[in-house]
Amino acid sequence: MASQGASLQNYNNELVKCIEDLKEKREEVNRQILQDEEEKQKIQNDLRILTERCVHLCMCGGHEQLCRERFEWFWLLMHGLVLSYIAQTKPQPRVYLHARCVCRLSRINDSLARKVASRNEYDKTIMETEAAYMKILESSQTLLHVLKRESVSLTKKKQASN
Repeated sequence: MASQGASLQNYNNELVKCIEDLKEKREEVNRQILQDEEEKQKIQNDLRILTERCVHLCMCGGHEQLCRERFEWFWLLMHGLVLSYIAQTKPQPRVYLHARCVCRLSRINDSLARKVASRNEYDKTIMETEAAYMKILESSQTLLHVLKRESVSLTKKKQASN
């Protein structure tokens, strides 16, 4: 019986360690998500600044070519043709910078989506594992309670028969 108790304790220790490892991995993914979100905010700010500068130039006049490229850029962006546009033309520097920011933003969004899905899977696995572990603990407590009650009952019967 002692070896079974040792095995049970080993299983318990291993379960706890596995749950802790899952939580550490989940936290690492969460840290990566936070870093990507910071990068996304920086890129969005860069896009806002570039857009404001372009609009300001267009409104001040004298930059008709830049405005035309800017509107072509927005049309291409809406139709997902950004990379082919850059490859086929030599856009103005601001339009090119804008395109690079949009491409970086797209990559960050894709990365964020994958990492959030991964974090959600970790959360689900951790939650299910902890729930199953709690059921094992509750069953062990119930078994211990029943065993103690039966032991007391058997002791009383033994004393009554003596």
